[in-house]
Amino acid sequence: MVATSPEGGKAEMGVLGRDGMSPPALTVDAEGFSFDVMMQIGGHGRRVEAGALACFLADRPAVRRLLLHFPHTLVVQVTDTALSNAVHKIDVRLAKGF
Repeated sequence: MVATSPEGGKAEMGVLGRDGMSPPALTVDAEGFSFDVMMQIGGHGRRVEAGALACFLADRPAVRRLLLHFPHTLVVQVTDTALSNAVHKIDVRLAKGF
């Protein structure tokens, strides 16, 4: 996931794999998000229309609860990245693992 500033600067703000979904805002009924998502390596992804997913989740609270784990994981990942960017030199930041 890549955030873009109004000036066009870009920064990776999160990584997701087969256990994630984007945008995570859909699990909490938020309508907008301000980042792009792209696949950087070969693999498979599924695209579901946002309205269809919202209806599906409304009818299946157990699935919604399961998907709510991903926004939490994303917040932890973004927090760790922000902290590392603030307190570590570049060599340490590049060596960190998720």
